Amino acid sequence: MPKRKTKRRRRRRRRKTRKKVGSGAWKSWECTCYQQKGDTCCFYSLRTAVEILMGQKFNPLLKECKEPEKFKDFAWCDPNKKDSGAENLDSTIPLFQEYFPNISSKIKFTRIPAEQTQRTTRRKKVASQLFPTYKNITDALAEKGTILVMLIQNYDNSGVEIVKATPEEGQRKMALFNGHCITCMKHQVVDGSDCLVFLDTNKEKVLPAFAKILGHTEKASWRKKPTKKVTTCIKLLPTKFLQSELAIFEAAQKEVDPAPANALRQNLHIQEMWKLKRIG
Repeated sequence: MPKRKTKRRRRRRRRKTRKKVGSGAWKSWECTCYQQKGDTCCFYSLRTAVEILMGQKFNPLLKECKEPEKFKDFAWCDPNKKDSGAENLDSTIPLFQEYFPNISSKIKFTRIPAEQTQRTTRRKKVASQLFPTYKNITDALAEKGTILVMLIQNYDNSGVEIVKATPEEGQRKMALFNGHCITCMKHQVVDGSDCLVFLDTNKEKVLPAFAKILGHTEKASWRKKPTKKVTTCIKLLPTKFLQSELAIFEAAQKEVDPAPANALRQNLHIQEMWKLKRIG
C-alpha cells in the first residue's frame, strides 16, 4: 500500500478516536488517568483536579489560556532534595500558580484549615487546628463544583481500596513522612459502602463488573471478554475506616509526647488539604 494512503488512514483513525474537549463525551475517570513517575504525586494530583474542574485535558488548556510554560517543566523534582514540592501541597500549589497564572486565575484555591501563625504566652495558650477533620472534608465536598486535593499520611492501597500502611519487616514504625497526594472527587455510596471517591495517579486493574460500579461506561470489548481487566485510576476510602483513624489521631494530638509523634507514624490522617473551585 502506498505510504500516502497509509498516512491518510492513520489521520482518519486518529480523528475518530480523539475526544472532543468540552463535549458530552468527557469522562473524568476515563480521560484523566495518569501513571506518575517518581515522587511526582502532588504535581499530577493537581493536574488531575484542574482537568476535572475545567472539563478538558491540560495541554489544550495551556494553549487556550496562552501559558508559555509546559507541565513537564513544572512537574520536576530534584532527586537530591526530598522537600522540593513533590512531597507537599503547600509548596506545590504556589508553584503551580507561578508557572500557570492564567489557569490559576480561573480557579479559587483554599487551604483547609487555613495556615495560622499563633503566639503562645505563659498566661494564654492558643489552640490551633493543624490537620483537616472529617467534618472539614464532608463540608467541602458538599459545596457544588468543589474538588479536593489531599496529602494523606501513612497511605497504602489494596487494589482500588485505600488502606493504612504498615511497617516493613524489621521496622517498628513507619517513616515520619510517608504520604501520598491524591485528588478527591466526591462522597458517595459505592457497592453498598459509604466512601470517599478519589482519582489517583497510579493505575490499577479491575474487573469490568466492578468498573461499572465505579462509574465507567460499558465498552464493546468488555462484552467479548468478560474476564478481561480494565485500567482505572479510581480509589475508594471507606468513611467508617477514615473516621476511626482520624478519631484515634485527633485524640493523640491532645496528649503529651510521645503520643502525638507516634500517631503521626501509625495512623492514617490528612496532613494537608486544599479545596479547588472554578471561578465563574
